Amino acid sequence: MLLKPPKVTHRPTLPFEDGDVGRILKAVDVLSEWGSFGPKAAMVLLLRYSGLRMQDAACLERSRLKDGRLFLYTQKTGTPVYCPSPP
Repeated sequence: MLLKPPKVTHRPTLPFEDGDVGRILKAVDVLSEWGSFGPKAAMVLLLRYSGLRMQDAACLERSRLKDGRLFLYTQKTGTPVYCPSPP
């Protein structure tokens, strides 16, 4: 009996809708007021404005952020890229 490879269907990751983003940012504001959630709020904002994946954001070194710009390399070509970030 021959084995058949599994069928994999890739579902695209869609961006959050405007209402979802508003609720997430409101939660970030509320959690930031509690003090101990400050770093988590910073992570949410980093993910939103940088477009990084969770793993990349979690491993990001502070030295990559200078003068309001995030310094990264593209995966495919290794080209250096500066991403502007809000204050």
